[in-house]
Amino acid sequence: MVRSPGRATILATGMLLLFCGVAGSAELRVNVLGADKPGKVIGYVYGDRQTFAKFTAPVATLTCDPHDGGCLASIPNLMPGKYAIVAFEDLNGNGDLDTNFLGIPVEPYGFSNDAMNPIRSPTFDEAGVELADETKTITIHLH
Repeated sequence: MVRSPGRATILATGMLLLFCGVAGSAELRVNVLGADKPGKVIGYVYGDRQTFAKFTAPVATLTCDPHDGGCLASIPNLMPGKYAIVAFEDLNGNGDLDTNFLGIPVEPYGFSNDAMNPIRSPTFDEAGVELADETKTITIHLH
């Protein structure tokens, strides 16, 4: 006869999984500089090439209110791995990075690793930041 696990076993297993999940997570702190106009800083964290290339389905978002030309946002509980971040200053409060008719941003923006290319958006590898089981601080300069 096979017995179903008791409540204590299920609770202990759940606690172990929860504890292991927290122990395997990291925190990314993003220092955004160059935000010197009124407007909230918004950022998106991407965990793979496909979503970063299309700017869809970020694994996390960040927001912060700039003071003295910058702000610091913290993204806890990320799994170790490679991430690419785009941040912008939302000057008109619509939640989007506004562009002109050519698709060129008209609001200050920047990428992790300060990856900028005058012809195209940076690739995931150019903007990617390795995050180990740690707290890491990076800086993004808005342009």
